[in-house]
Amino acid sequence: MRFVSDALWVSREKLAFLVDATTAPVASIAPVSSWIGFEVGLIQEQIDLLLFRGEDLSGVNENAYLVFLETIPSRFYPIVMLFFQFFMIVARREFGSMLVAERRAIDEHKLVRDDANVVDDETQSALVPEEGTPLKWWNGVIPIVIVILLVLLAILLTGKSTAEELGLPLTAENVFGYGDAYASLMYGGFTTTLIAWFMYRIQYIVDDALEFPVVYWVRCKACPGRPLMTMEKNLTAFIDGIKGILAPVLVLVLAWAVGSAIADSGADIFFASALSGSLDPRALPALTFVIAAVISFCTGTSWGTMSILFPIIVPTSWYAARDSEIFILTISAILSGAVFGDHCTPISDTTILSSISSRCDVMHHTMTQLPYALTVGCISVLLGYLPVGYSAYRDYWGLVVSCIFSMVFIIFVGVRVDHPKRVLDSLTISTSYLSSLCSRRGGKSDDEMEEKSQAKSFYVYDPDYDRDFVDILRLSFWKPSTWKKWLCCTTDAEQEEDMVVDHIADAEYDPILYDSSEDFVDEEYTKDSVAMAMDTGSLDEEEASLATTGTQQRIEFHE
Repeated sequence: MRFVSDALWVSREKLAFLVDATTAPVASIAPVSSWIGFEVGLIQEQIDLLLFRGEDLSGVNENAYLVFLETIPSRFYPIVMLFFQFFMIVARREFGSMLVAERRAIDEHKLVRDDANVVDDETQSALVPEEGTPLKWWNGVIPIVIVILLVLLAILLTGKSTAEELGLPLTAENVFGYGDAYASLMYGGFTTTLIAWFMYRIQYIVDDALEFPVVYWVRCKACPGRPLMTMEKNLTAFIDGIKGILAPVLVLVLAWAVGSAIADSGADIFFASALSGSLDPRALPALTFVIAAVISFCTGTSWGTMSILFPIIVPTSWYAARDSEIFILTISAILSGAVFGDHCTPISDTTILSSISSRCDVMHHTMTQLPYALTVGCISVLLGYLPVGYSAYRDYWGLVVSCIFSMVFIIFVGVRVDHPKRVLDSLTISTSYLSSLCSRRGGKSDDEMEEKSQAKSFYVYDPDYDRDFVDILRLSFWKPSTWKKWLCCTTDAEQEEDMVVDHIADAEYDPILYDSSEDFVDEEYTKDSVAMAMDTGSLDEEEASLATTGTQQRIEFHE
């Protein structure tokens, strides 16, 4: 997607945010993912511990997978974050540092800041296909479809077997609830790896095209080309992938050690007795979300945070209230708070990998994503865990209220990226003012302030565009004629004529528009087009200078 976003002049900060905000939130709530085996294992461990201590878990399902499914409606942060970024894309509004980054990419055609430190990932580079390798969709889609189907099939088979052993009816709840998610992921992943190896081995590259040499095999002849990937290359890629997850596994093992030490020391019983008389149990989910966010921010690992907090908080929530709803809500708060803190810290593995895969500076990605993560985190606490914990409304109503408030917040706080006057949002103005005061007091220049002023001065104000600009906060948005044009997909004849003239003028000296079929940019052709336009009087010296400068920037970008 990086090449697509670059062609559309989407800043790398925005791309890194979309990558980061659609990975961990989706993986943490997906019924089938690599996270579910780990999360279900932690939940089952605490349920078994409470049952071993003789607790009557009335209202709580003893199957961890069903408990996991019950926590999904109260996963406020992951779900609201997905809705938050979707609505921002639809509304084309941004705020904070992301607004500055997006306008820099659109107005200056700079995908990253000048001081960006883009780090290349050796693991990612090793997995890039060799030059001249044909790229076919089925080599990526088929393994993904196979692993999903195999994991679902394994869950059904293991769940059916366990339900029959326990003498339970074969309902969907029992089959999926008693399925072994961890073993299913292992079976599906290993089998899909073998299938992918076989797929890549039987495909041959012949004259820069991909072929299946069945005809040669039937005739007992050797194929003239070379395999798409030999077994040696498949094994090398497999080992490189293992290297990429070695560091997170080590962090996870250490977190497990800390969690086991906490459980063996009886810290959960101590915290339960300490909080039982001083804290309202209904406020425990909101407090748990904040604690999980702080630990995840400091450690940089969401899985490690879960391993540390589950032995402490989950038994505490049951001893303090003995309420199944508070118990489920507290588990949800741990899982959601860990993802929230993971988004806010620059030392998180997901933050670093998102930055590396998007070719974005890690700190720039963190600082542009931080306002969005803090906004959604505050919404999750104030409109989610607090009112739901105090039984103001149900968890699904908490999601509805949080999403509606997110829409209102984006509309009134965010600013359209393509605003004709390039106005800034209130958050950016306030932070810029505070940073300017700090820079003056420290006697240092503020690079970010300089970038913001350059981005604003680079843009040339167009009063015609301002007159025709339609925004939800303008009166023109609510006119019936505007809605009629949108519904009927019609525009004024003069506006269409202007669009055609502008397109032709851009095509004369725009290296991408005049010949999109070429993979290179002809600089001489562009210079000749600008000179011809000046001779005919269609361009003055200032417009020609801007055209030449913009063309040179795009030439350097393509190179």
